Amino acid sequence: MLMLPGASESLARAADVESSAEGAVLPEATRGERWSPRDDGGAFGARKARKRPRHEEVVDDESWLTSTGTNRFGERFYDLGVFTGMGGPVAAPGADGAIGLTGIRVMENHGYLSKFLVFTMMAMGMRNNAYVGSSYSKDAYGNTWRTDYYRSLTPEERAEQQEALSSAVNAEYLMELNVYTRGLWGFAPGVKQAGGFEYYLGGETVVAQGRIPTILQIAGTFAWLGVHDAPFKAGSGPNAAANPDAAHTESYEYWNLGVMVRAMIPINEWIEATVQWDLNILSFWDLSGSRFKKGETTNLLTSPLRAGLLVNLTDRAYVKANGSVNVLGGFGLGYGAELGVRF
Repeated sequence: MLMLPGASESLARAADVESSAEGAVLPEATRGERWSPRDDGGAFGARKARKRPRHEEVVDDESWLTSTGTNRFGERFYDLGVFTGMGGPVAAPGADGAIGLTGIRVMENHGYLSKFLVFTMMAMGMRNNAYVGSSYSKDAYGNTWRTDYYRSLTPEERAEQQEALSSAVNAEYLMELNVYTRGLWGFAPGVKQAGGFEYYLGGETVVAQGRIPTILQIAGTFAWLGVHDAPFKAGSGPNAAANPDAAHTESYEYWNLGVMVRAMIPINEWIEATVQWDLNILSFWDLSGSRFKKGETTNLLTSPLRAGLLVNLTDRAYVKANGSVNVLGGFGLGYGAELGVRF
């Protein structure tokens, strides 16, 4: 093999450099530097790290620029929005003009407050004993007395209570509160405004699995909305018989105690169709759809049905719009819109 003069010495020096680099203890890099091969042929050296442009730091938070669609319901998040609309649950038959709706909506998905509320309600219902039965007796004066008998719970029954409480805490819930404000920041649409609240507490399930699932939410509902001095046409309203020939004003209230069923149907990551029915148990008292229920107050006991679209502007902002019709107790049309943030 032919070797040029001086080649052996060069190879030996290169081997020495390589072995010394492998066993070298590198000095700690200073702030703003990273370790890499030196440009001058040495083993390692420090060079200044390239600073990232400011806009790159913002792009890293993809949640502000993308949307996961209905997949978000598998995680913890909160919605905070402002809404407006007309009619809705308080759209009354015979009203002379639409009732305005404005307010604030807060929704918690898989959050801690709903867990705390469920835990508190279950803990308040727990007991240390079980009812066995009662006996009745009469005294010398003819009075009847009842005596109730209880027994202590067995260890197995106590364990079952604790297991039920633990399961409730480990479960995930949906909680939503809509507060109607009779005008929001000076904005008061309609001839009159409604004030009150809608409250929901429940959970959700996946009814169609896929890349973007279809979500079904089921929750208990409790709602109250009041309208003061709403205008009604002649011969309409709670006291139509007393005003057959003249327009008049009357006050009424909307009550709902029942079950909310809401379907979130994805069109893509950005757009979802929504259908929600607040089935009001109280509306079964009168299904004619034409009368108010009168007692100490005049009540409109209806079951509003809403349908619309929700657009995820990003994973952190949304806008939605819906139309509504009141069924089972009082016919009326309405619409609403909401703009909100998600965190």
